[in-house]
Amino acid sequence: AVVSTQSTGENSVKIDVDGEDSVVGVNSANNIFRSSLSSEEDDEDEEEPQQTTVIRWEKINGGLKRVSKGSAGIWGVNSNNHIFKLNDDGNSWTRIAGGLTHIASGSEVWGVNSGDSIYKYVGSSSQTWEKIPGALTKRRCQ
Repeated sequence: AVVSTQSTGENSVKIDVDGEDSVVGVNSANNIFRSSLSSEEDDEDEEEPQQTTVIRWEKINGGLKRVSKGSAGIWGVNSNNHIFKLNDDGNSWTRIAGGLTHIASGSEVWGVNSGDSIYKYVGSSSQTWEKIPGALTKRRCQ
């Protein structure tokens, strides 16, 4: 398969793909983008048609250093480690209590703070996080 992308204007440095062929990402300028993946068939070569995955980026308002998308929604953290969830309008954000350096949205939302402590989001109206025993650190493979 061939992947074709439309430029976001900066280097895309962090992306997340959910199980529904949807991509979210942030670039080096903390701009936020989303896209739905679509496939197009190239019929130029009748013997072996080739599938091309096309990505067209749409900018979302705001500025984040990390973003993640799952069935729990689109979540992110900014450069001050403030936590945000994208509202149903798809263009505005709600700040969530707490502070994280990394966040992951799936069927649940998990995160890690600057002290490497692990948290799981447990409440929407109370905006509370449950601390999980253990710690996670990021290691770079060389």
